[in-house]
Amino acid sequence: MTRSTPWRPAAGTGSGANVNSDTDGNRGTSDDHGTDSGGGTDSNRGADSGGTDAGPAPDAGLFGPASVTWRVHGDPSMIVAGIRALLLQGVHPLAMAGVAQHSAYRADPWGRLLRTATYVETITYGTTAQARQAAERVRRVHTRVRGTEPTSGRPYRAGDPELLLWVHVSEAESFLSTARRCGLRLTDSQADAYFAEQVRAAELIGIPAEDVPDSQAAVAHYFTRMRPHLRVTPQSREMISFILRPPMPRWVSRTTPARPAWSALSAIAAGMLPGWARRLYGLPDTPLLDTAACLGARATRTALLALPRRLRQVPEPRDAVIRPARTRPARPAPEARMIPRDAPRRLLMTLPRQRAQESQPPPQGRRRPAHLTVAPGR
Repeated sequence: MTRSTPWRPAAGTGSGANVNSDTDGNRGTSDDHGTDSGGGTDSNRGADSGGTDAGPAPDAGLFGPASVTWRVHGDPSMIVAGIRALLLQGVHPLAMAGVAQHSAYRADPWGRLLRTATYVETITYGTTAQARQAAERVRRVHTRVRGTEPTSGRPYRAGDPELLLWVHVSEAESFLSTARRCGLRLTDSQADAYFAEQVRAAELIGIPAEDVPDSQAAVAHYFTRMRPHLRVTPQSREMISFILRPPMPRWVSRTTPARPAWSALSAIAAGMLPGWARRLYGLPDTPLLDTAACLGARATRTALLALPRRLRQVPEPRDAVIRPARTRPARPAPEARMIPRDAPRRLLMTLPRQRAQESQPPPQGRRRPAHLTVAPGR
């Protein structure tokens, strides 16, 4: 497999991060934007094209607005893709044991989901320094996450590159495959580019670049190699039940459509799992379920795309899109004033016909109307 040159952090900076490493000690860590076609996002919106670029270019982060990562992670389908990623990660016994024994998802499910989403947003749209800082916080937490998987008795540690690789590949494959099945139009070469870009995110969490699948074929080969080691444990079944029906305040579940909406999203995500993963969970693996899940996912994405951009776009992409404009140097001041210093300070606006009349001398003995005069300077 021909691999492109791996991305390396700049000297003197830290690296590392993981989405599924939320623990009680990690409270502070953890959607094409409305179009199906085109080369990316509106990265230059608001930029002053008339200004002069003096100094270094603004930091666009790990990927930048021209990347496939910005298109995929900015798509409304990410809400379904995130749930699918959690379900897929749960079929690895050791990864599931770490989540069950060290995560706060039972006591604070919505907080954990928010922290995970915040981490993904920061890695995707933040500056390079922000991405490294977020990753470094999670890597520090990994040093304390270790234990024993209760079913097999096998020990695990969150910093194990093999476990980190499973979490990373499951997440990246879920994001890309869900977006494409929901209607985001990407070519196969763009899909390969997405996985190649994600090698940078994997390196931040401590995975060697040469071990990270960087194409669709490499990802498919990785899952084939891992399938003999995957199974659903009691902890996995508890998690899927929790995801399908998470706790909600009584007033929310009774007075809003949050409960049926979340149940529908979770069912769609489960239906979009690979067939072998659905069989592990005891779910049906039929073409009818695949079709129903895709139709539901496309309908959800279409409904979200109908919303105004400010409502369906998370803050991080909006900030990242306008960051280059904010960091562009100010336009130099003009050398001469457009209005002379000795000109009247206040002019009364007149209509064109009135100005034509004003240019002719008034009849003798007749005073000029007040509204045609130029107010004297003060």
